[in-house]
Amino acid sequence: MRATSENYADYDTQPVADDDANELVPRAVRGVSRFAYNGSYWLSYGVVYAIVFVAHSLPQENPVMHGFRDGARAAIDDLKTEE
Repeated sequence: MRATSENYADYDTQPVADDDANELVPRAVRGVSRFAYNGSYWLSYGVVYAIVFVAHSLPQENPVMHGFRDGARAAIDDLKTEE
């Protein structure tokens, strides 16, 4: 069977192309958003995990750690008084 333009006249491909073009921008935005979320999540996880690991590996009974604890308590108390 030989293909002619008459055989393809019944097919409308324009709506499919329009749908693909209309989906391109939302897909790109979702991809960028997902990348930003995952990157931020893993970056913050890595930073916090490293800080907690270092804090737990330091000796707890020394003036520096007491200062950190006192400072954290003061910050929490100050935050509660602002509410």
